[in-house]
Amino acid sequence: MSGVNWEGWEGPLIDATNHLISNFFKQLLGLSTSLPSHSLFIAQGGIPSGGLGLYRPGARAIPDFVLTMAKASNYAEHGIRFHAEAPNYILPSSIRSLYNLASNTSSLTLQRFRLALPTIALIAVSHRVPSDQRIDHFLNRTSTNSARHRLRLHTSCTTTSLIYNETPTHLRHILPGALSSHTSYPLIHMSRSNAKHRLNNFDFTIMLKRKLVLPLYHPASAPVCKCGTTHDIYGHHHFRCTRISKKFVHDYINTQALQPVLQQVLRTAGITDNSSPVQTEVPHHIQQQPLLRPFDIEYQPNHSLGDSNLPPSRFAICGADITIDHCPDPPSASALEDISLYTANAERCLQTAEKRKFTTMGNSTVTGNTMTREDVLHTLSTNAKLLQIWAICPYGGMGPMLRRFLFGDDPIRPLSFTPNKPHAAKMYLESLRAPLHMAFFLLQTHRGLPPDPPIRNSTATPTLRPPQESTS
Repeated sequence: MSGVNWEGWEGPLIDATNHLISNFFKQLLGLSTSLPSHSLFIAQGGIPSGGLGLYRPGARAIPDFVLTMAKASNYAEHGIRFHAEAPNYILPSSIRSLYNLASNTSSLTLQRFRLALPTIALIAVSHRVPSDQRIDHFLNRTSTNSARHRLRLHTSCTTTSLIYNETPTHLRHILPGALSSHTSYPLIHMSRSNAKHRLNNFDFTIMLKRKLVLPLYHPASAPVCKCGTTHDIYGHHHFRCTRISKKFVHDYINTQALQPVLQQVLRTAGITDNSSPVQTEVPHHIQQQPLLRPFDIEYQPNHSLGDSNLPPSRFAICGADITIDHCPDPPSASALEDISLYTANAERCLQTAEKRKFTTMGNSTVTGNTMTREDVLHTLSTNAKLLQIWAICPYGGMGPMLRRFLFGDDPIRPLSFTPNKPHAAKMYLESLRAPLHMAFFLLQTHRGLPPDPPIRNSTATPTLRPPQESTS
């Protein structure tokens, strides 16, 4: 058992559990075939890693066995504590001897436990403990909860690798978006007792299929786009075709998803008050073009409230222009075995959308508009108004600017602009310097897991619907 791939442990019970999960999704989604292996691993991936958090027996069998045996051996050796002020209850010697390999040499259970123990202890104990001391630390000092947490983090990484390995090559480039944790929580982790959390069957089915990277259409019944192209079975053409309007999805994200959430969180974090609501599509920002609406969503930071730990903002208005991009193109063949290159490829695609919005006006501006994008950005900057570009991929993956605003994540490689786009470059740099992502960070710290616990004595994750075809 030591040295083997314990995370891929196989057996009749494991096969039966995997079949049960696969058959559940097959019936739920009305699939004609069994769930593909990559979809099964996505379902079994951790929610923070973009999976659905279902039980993955092949990765749990050996760790659960070792953790259970370690606790039982600890009880046999040191007794059981029933109360903090009472002495440990010492088990009879006949029971204690069952958990001692020296006195129970024929026990296959103890032999397997001792064989698997070094591998599990190496992962389950804090990295600050020297490697040669981890077995003793695991048996006598590491709590079961801490050990289980570290094993879960390790397994989550290997499950992600399995997802990439099992996903067909022509689909791997969309995995960074599909494995977005914020699209997992609405599907599996939000209480349905709140009516607002309930999705109708049609929307839920599409969201779940996209999360599991399953076809939306049967090849024989895929609809024909108004451009004359037959839609691909995964719905990717919806987001590339210029004949299909994305206004429905865009407006839904703007008014139904972002506006109410920002309203609540910014007030809670002390960025805004009740007198400064989050607004959408507000005109009259540009004097020369009063009908031009550079912000899809905006708010007025008010740091005079005294409730925020953030430094005062120099901007009177902060907001964003939201853009929905298409799926990234597949990376080069040399990237097929490197997950980080897929991630970087997806980020570059979203950054291209950000840059496009920073440098071009688009085709939905007001009639008779003669201003360039540089003119608009210059006017906004002069009037102390910060414009960010929030790009979203068809699978719900967020662009670097939106991720930085929400979580403080820096882009892998910041955008650069040509010398003839000075105001775009200035606005982008202002966005990177703005500390407003802390509004979300202040709340997330109460929900996230703490860092690796110190050494001590102890006994104890919105997938997008394809846009509707315009009827005009």
